[in-house]
Amino acid sequence: MRRMFIPAVVAGALLLILLCLSLFNFTWMTGSPAGHYILSQGCVRVWIHREGDATGLPTGAGEVMWTGSNLNWRPVFDTASVLWFVPNVPTLPGTTPLARKLVGIGIVVPLLYPLALAAAAAGLSWPAYRRHRRHKRGACTACGYSLAGLGPIGKCPECGTAAPEPRRGTGN
Repeated sequence: MRRMFIPAVVAGALLLILLCLSLFNFTWMTGSPAGHYILSQGCVRVWIHREGDATGLPTGAGEVMWTGSNLNWRPVFDTASVLWFVPNVPTLPGTTPLARKLVGIGIVVPLLYPLALAAAAAGLSWPAYRRHRRHKRGACTACGYSLAGLGPIGKCPECGTAAPEPRRGTGN
């Protein structure tokens, strides 16, 4: 359990940064089958299309704008998600290009849920991590009183908790 604390804190920090960034709309489109990524409204959105459907679809980064006033906290998995776009193809003068309708898979993951999971993992693993740190430096695992120089005693003179076995070697 103690080994989970630092990864959970790092994951929580990264998710918190993504949540703050998602107050703006960041879009990235590729020509690959998993082609449309959006970070906005407190969510990560992925739109997956079939190979070859992205002909004429613009690639690269899209617009950046404020979306923090309209947050979405509902996860979605839609197997018939629709994306409309106007292809970047030359047209005859005086005509407008027709919009194309693509059907694919839409996935919306609100960042609040993995952030809450990382915070819960960090919170639940904190006591074990703290006990490990205290034991490693030769202190009482319950109150943190330094047991250095006291010799082989059976309990902590500060709180009365049974003293842990001395560590052997350089392991955990």
